[in-house]
Amino acid sequence: ITEIRAIEFEGVTHFDPDEIREQLKTQKYDFFGDGGYLQVQKFFKELEDLRTRYREDGFRNARFVGFQPTEGSYLRSRERRGQVDVFYFVSGDIGFTAKQPIDENVVYLKVEFEEGERTILRKLQVEGCESHCSSMRRMMKFPDGSAYSRSILKGALRNAQLYFEDRGYPKVAFSLE
Repeated sequence: ITEIRAIEFEGVTHFDPDEIREQLKTQKYDFFGDGGYLQVQKFFKELEDLRTRYREDGFRNARFVGFQPTEGSYLRSRERRGQVDVFYFVSGDIGFTAKQPIDENVVYLKVEFEEGERTILRKLQVEGCESHCSSMRRMMKFPDGSAYSRSILKGALRNAQLYFEDRGYPKVAFSLE
C-alpha cells in the first residue's frame, strides 16, 4: 500500500490550495489519522468536482493540463526519472501525476490546472416587468460585473421567480436571449 505524502496543486490561484486540500477526501498520510492512501478512481471524481466548482464560479474553460487526454478510457503509464518513478494517471480530460521514489512506498501527487479567464456579466437587461424591474433586479443578486456561470444565472432566475410569486404571479416565466 502506497502512502500519500503530499498533494500539490499547480496553477490554482482563485481558490486557496490549502482549502481545496482540506475539502478532499483524499488526504496525505497521517500516522494518527484516517486515509492517506491513493484510490485513483475516487481521486478522479474529486478532481472532476473541483473543475465543476471552478465552472460554477465563472471559469468555464477551467481544465487539467500536463498530460495527453484519452478518449474516455483510464490510462496509467510510468516513466523512470533517475531515482524516481513518475506515474501518469489519465481518465478522459482529467489527469494527475504521482512521483514515487524507487524502493519506497510513498507517493507525491501533483495536479496541474489551468483556470482560464473568468466570465463576467457585463450587463443584464430585464424587460417586461413594468414597475417591478428594478426591485426584482436587486432580488436576483446578480449585479453587472459579477461572475457568470449557468448555475449562478439559474439561482438569480429562481430569486426573480420567488419575487413575483410572493407578489401574486404564480405563473411567471422567463426567457433568455
